[in-house]
Amino acid sequence: MSPQGQSVLGHDPASWRGRRVAVLGLGVSNVPLVRFLCRQGAVVSARDQKRAEELAERLQELAGWPVEFRLGPGYLDDLQGYDYLFLTPGMRKDLPAVEAARRAGATVTGEAALFLALCRARVTGVTGSAGKTTTTALIGQMYRQAGREVYVGGNIVVGGGNIGSPLIEKVLAIPPQAEVVLELSSFQLQLCDTSPDISLVTNIHPAHLDVHASFEEYAWSKKNIFRHQDASGWAVFNADDPGTHDWPREAPGQLAMFSSAGDHGAVGAFAGDAVAFVRATEKSAPQPVIRRAEVLLPGQHNWQNLLGAMAAATIAGVETRAMHDVGAAFAGVEHRLELCGVYRGIRAVNDSIATTPERAIAGLQTLSEPIVLVAGGYDKHISYREWAQTVVHSTVHTVVLVGQTAEQMKNEIEEARAAESVPGPVVMVAHAFAEGVEMAMSHARPGDTVLLSPAAASYDMFRNFGERGQLFKDLVRQWGNGR
Repeated sequence: MSPQGQSVLGHDPASWRGRRVAVLGLGVSNVPLVRFLCRQGAVVSARDQKRAEELAERLQELAGWPVEFRLGPGYLDDLQGYDYLFLTPGMRKDLPAVEAARRAGATVTGEAALFLALCRARVTGVTGSAGKTTTTALIGQMYRQAGREVYVGGNIVVGGGNIGSPLIEKVLAIPPQAEVVLELSSFQLQLCDTSPDISLVTNIHPAHLDVHASFEEYAWSKKNIFRHQDASGWAVFNADDPGTHDWPREAPGQLAMFSSAGDHGAVGAFAGDAVAFVRATEKSAPQPVIRRAEVLLPGQHNWQNLLGAMAAATIAGVETRAMHDVGAAFAGVEHRLELCGVYRGIRAVNDSIATTPERAIAGLQTLSEPIVLVAGGYDKHISYREWAQTVVHSTVHTVVLVGQTAEQMKNEIEEARAAESVPGPVVMVAHAFAEGVEMAMSHARPGDTVLLSPAAASYDMFRNFGERGQLFKDLVRQWGNGR
C-alpha cells in the first residue's frame, strides 16, 4: 500500500497554535509554508539535508522568523514528538525516520494537502505525466479572459520560481468566489486526502521511478487528484490516452472527457478534422470554439493540452469566446519549445521541460527541419528505447549527450540504428552541459535547429529544468555573439 496523507487540521487556522511541526526540505514551496505555519502559531523545526552555506538564499527568506533549524547530516534525527511532518514534494515518503515518526503518532503530509484543506475557493487541479504546465496555464488564462479572479500555482516552476508566487501564504485571503488553478505532481498528490473540485488528468506513463517505489505507486498517487471528490466533483480524462483508459470507473463524481480523435459523446471537448468543439451537457449540441489553424501552440500534444483546458473551462462555465481568444493568443510557456533566437542562421529552441522520453518524442515530432539535439540528464531509471527509435527516424542528424543518462542513451541509439538498419545521427558525448551546447552549436549548419530536449530530469546538474533552460539560452546567446 502506498503511504497516504493523513488528515491535516481542519479549516480553522487557529487550530495550528502550539502544534509541533517539522518541515522537511527548504524548497520553493516549503519556505512560504514555514512562514505560514509560524503565523498560525505553530512551533516549527525547518530541516534540510543541505548545509547552511548551501541554503543562504532560503535562510535569508526566513530571517527573523521563530524557527529552529536542523541542517546537513542528521537533519532527520529526533523526529519523534512532532504532531505534523511536512515533506518536500520530491522526498521519499517511506524513509525509515519518516516511518518511525508516523508510527509515533505524527501526521505525514505536504503543503499541497494543507492548501486544499484550507482553500475556500473552487480549485481546478491538473496532473499527468506530460502537458501539466501548459494545460494549467491555459485554464488560468481562460478563467481570466472570462473575467474571473484567478490564482495559479502548485508545481509550476520556471527559472527557479513559481509563475506568480506560492499560494499557501495567500490561502486564507483567497475569496470563495475566486478560481484557483493548481498544477499537481505525483509527489504532491501522494500525501493529499482532499481532491480539487475539478480534476484533470492529461495522460499517464512511467515517470519518477527514482522516487516512487513502483509505477503502481506513481499511478496510485496521481489518482488522489479525483479519489476524494464527492458526487459534485468533476474528473476530466483524456479519451485518447491508453494509460488512463480505466480510470473513469474509479471517479466518485461526474465525468468529462477530451479527445482529438472525434466526438466522444460526453461532456467536455473534442476535435474534428480541423475544429475544436465543447459540449456543456450530455444532451446539448456541441459548440465550435476554434479552428486548429488559429492556434499558436505547435504540435499535436499542445492541441491535446488545449482540448483538456477547454473541457475544464466548460465545466467551470466559461463562454466559448473566452476559450477561443486564449487559444488564438497563447504562445506557450517558457522552456517549452521556446524559440530562443536565430544565431548565424541557426535556430535555437529550448524544450528543457521535456524531462521524459515521451515529452521529448512529442517535441521531435513537432519540428520538421534538420536538428542538432542536446539530450541527457538525471537518471530516473527508465527506458529510452522508444525515444531512440524516434531519434533515428527523425530529422536529427547530430546528437550531443550530457549527464548521467548519456551512455544509456548512446547505447539505445546504436541499438535502434542497428535494429532499424538506418544510418541514424552522429552521436557525441560531452563531459559538461556548457561543453555540450558549444559542441551542438558548432556542428549545426545554417538552416538547422539546435534543440535542447533532454528526455531526462535536470537534477544531476541543476536545481530544476528552468535553471537548465536559462543556461541553455545564455550559452547559445554567447555563442551567437562570438564570446
